Amino acid sequence: MLVTNDSHCSNRVWHAAYALADFVLRDREHHVKLYKDGARVLEIGAGTGWLGMSLLRQIPSIGLMLLTEMENFDCLDRLSARAEEFRKEQGVASTTLQVAALDWADVCNTAGHTRQLPKRLCDVLQGDWDVILGSDLVYNDETVTLLPQILRLLLEYNPEADVLYAHTLHRWGAYGFDAPLLHRSCEQGLHLEPVYLTSESSRHAADGPQASPEQRPVVFKVSVDATMGDTAVRETSSGVQGSAAAVTADALLLNAVQIQSAADKALYESSAEERDEQDCLQLFTDILLDQT
Repeated sequence: MLVTNDSHCSNRVWHAAYALADFVLRDREHHVKLYKDGARVLEIGAGTGWLGMSLLRQIPSIGLMLLTEMENFDCLDRLSARAEEFRKEQGVASTTLQVAALDWADVCNTAGHTRQLPKRLCDVLQGDWDVILGSDLVYNDETVTLLPQILRLLLEYNPEADVLYAHTLHRWGAYGFDAPLLHRSCEQGLHLEPVYLTSESSRHAADGPQASPEQRPVVFKVSVDATMGDTAVRETSSGVQGSAAAVTADALLLNAVQIQSAADKALYESSAEERDEQDCLQLFTDILLDQT
């Protein structure tokens, strides 16, 4: 079972969810699979269900929206209650909006091996999905390892699916889990192509939570790329929202690797007597501001 000490992390809408909704709603012609009649859409780590239910409200042609969450901390129960309320308010059929348990740790483990799966999980993973969505799902070492594994498995079961993952850069601390996410994705043979980067003026939804100035949500299109090695880092091509956004997003993520390397080097060279934990955090922040 995937455990987090932050019991409310699935009980709020994170910044990247707004960015992902904005991305798919503003440019419909580039999301043919999402807008086709009867589209089958899976959201992993759905949390409050805001993203999936917002898309279902705006795109009534969706045939099935399946929202998944882990069962611990009452995450699945809260999601189920919100989904039921949404069905009643919007007149949505229970066959159109569904909720299911999907704890990534039940499917994968930190050693990178896929577990023997019960039928209920196979039904979720092998759902003939047209679109697979996720947003701001990395918040500790375990999730940064498991997320690329579950994405790779979903792509193996659904090779024709469009997979979009929205990630808030520099979300945790100075460089957060940006670089580890990139490397773990490479280890799984995944290619993260930035296709949308929020601008300074439109970074937040009007009713959404405010991120700190250095945080910017970016949307990645995830695909399998067998040519990527364990720690390979390659340049990516421009996305559907234009080369400037793609190059900027890619540069920000790759820059996290440089920030991490510089911070690790500084930590190594500094003794415990010379620099305490708070000083190290300030050092990371200074490096980040210098790089951005």
